[in-house]
Amino acid sequence: MSRPTLSFVKMALALVTSAVLGAVTGCSSDTYYCDSNGCYYCDGVGCRAAEPPVRAPCAGDYQCTGAGQVCTDLGCTSACSNDNDCAQGWVCRGAAASVRGLCVRPTEPAPTPRPGSCRSNTDCTDGAICTDGVCQRSTCNPLTQSCPCTADSQCGTGRVCLAGSCAAQSEECRFNSQCGTGRVCINATCRTACGAGASCPAGQVCQNSVCVDGPSDACASDAACGAGRRCLNGSCFQRCSGPTECASGLYCTDQGVCQTDGRRRPFCTDNSQCAAGSQCLDGVCRRPCSTADECLRTDVAYRNCAPIAYLSTSARYCQTDNEFRSNCARQTDCAAGQSCADGVCRSN
Repeated sequence: MSRPTLSFVKMALALVTSAVLGAVTGCSSDTYYCDSNGCYYCDGVGCRAAEPPVRAPCAGDYQCTGAGQVCTDLGCTSACSNDNDCAQGWVCRGAAASVRGLCVRPTEPAPTPRPGSCRSNTDCTDGAICTDGVCQRSTCNPLTQSCPCTADSQCGTGRVCLAGSCAAQSEECRFNSQCGTGRVCINATCRTACGAGASCPAGQVCQNSVCVDGPSDACASDAACGAGRRCLNGSCFQRCSGPTECASGLYCTDQGVCQTDGRRRPFCTDNSQCAAGSQCLDGVCRRPCSTADECLRTDVAYRNCAPIAYLSTSARYCQTDNEFRSNCARQTDCAAGQSCADGVCRSN
């Protein structure tokens, strides 16, 4: 009698294994089951491993895009109440009464949640912001709204980071005349002037004759800020739902908090708002001229008659000394230790 071939022996072992598994787990037909070694698809011939989904690496929940997914030290996975909530290849671990579990491979330990704790926006990535001590993907559209920011790159084409919020580039100032009464332009941001009887808005202090943001309550969560306040980017802010709820010099952002209003206030938007013969250029009424004497007879502050360099005009207009010799628009245009004040680089 001939000896059985190796392939025949393997087939016989597979049938025995299938029979044993079928007796133990009941998978005598197409069935899915899991044990401590893994998850399997079984039929009348044998069983094959069920491969679980590939997990995406993450630093916080905001980076897990799947429905109901959360971030753990193992990567993005799904929250669950029982095994039926998990994709095939995973089982639900850690679920209990009123406590959600997490989907893992049967051979893996219960993972540690990694929600994305933070102290400030710099602790977050992918444009997320630190809100209530957790990195959260912002629903704010930086192309159209005043979303929180720390750099222009977070605001999109044609938008800039102005006083901590995304704004249209046209809302940056270059000269004091673009900011409105009682305000000055420092590093492209309109600030309230102070000193000599002029005080600062609530939450700001007078520094070098300009109001700047004062010390803010540091926070790790909304609870640390108290009622009516919100923890955003590591600082407490007053909550708001409309412009009338914020103090003078502040405005209600799209994130629902009162923040410094660094936007400029154009004096005009078209020529009809200017005196006869003047033109509205970059939010300011400008008088065309032929000589500097014409300008002085209008206002002694306008000592120059020349094309406006930063607007590249060919026509000549009356300008102040600062406007005529302007060499900056933002602090980055100046040397270290200088600021761009009223269009001119000055030492801090």
